[in-house]
Amino acid sequence: MIHTTRAIIIGTTAYTDNSLIIKAYTEEFGLQSYILRAARKKGGNAKPQHFQALRVVELEISQTPKAKLSSIRSSQLASSYEHITTDIVKTTLALFLTEVINLSVKESVPNKELFHLLASETSALEAAPAKDTTEFHLRFLVKLASVLGFCPQDNYDAVHPYFNLRTGAFVATMQESDTLNQETSMSLHKLLSHPTERITRTLAERRELLNNLLHFYAIHITAGKPIRSHEILYTILG
Repeated sequence: MIHTTRAIIIGTTAYTDNSLIIKAYTEEFGLQSYILRAARKKGGNAKPQHFQALRVVELEISQTPKAKLSSIRSSQLASSYEHITTDIVKTTLALFLTEVINLSVKESVPNKELFHLLASETSALEAAPAKDTTEFHLRFLVKLASVLGFCPQDNYDAVHPYFNLRTGAFVATMQESDTLNQETSMSLHKLLSHPTERITRTLAERRELLNNLLHFYAIHITAGKPIRSHEILYTILG
């Protein structure tokens, strides 16, 4: 049986000398893994360069009942991707976003809202001017958490100025663990309430907010598995 779907590439692994396993979040089938045979064959209908991190592609899939993996018959780029593959900052952000998606999205069921978020964020990253990439990863983490159903609750006020990572809400008192200090809590509140505005002033502020958002993810969605590519972000975004 032949199916077509748009897909966002979130992983590529060599399977044999001439085959690849492609992990993708698809519009029609949710999270899926496919095999791309004869990946290096010249003139093939599916191009290996289409399967880089975060590319949105149109896939034609061949599904057979006894096969463990459906195979990719053809691929076509849904959009052009000049900057994500040539701009070191955007390439690094794409790798970070891909790792977050891999650790956070687990179910093989279609979720159109999630697909459209990932596709729109990919397009936004490609088009963003350099000044708008500084906090792109922070805004993405909040948006993805919202779609996946564990977004921080923005109940910040004068009585509740501290954010608790485990309860996912602002609380009245600074507790011994898993509670952000007042300054970082304020930064998170601003990120939640003003998603398009510049929130942080310094690299140290961004690092602190990112570290705590990743801790929040580890508590609520990644089962404690660490997201490691943020260390590269620190180096590149400086």
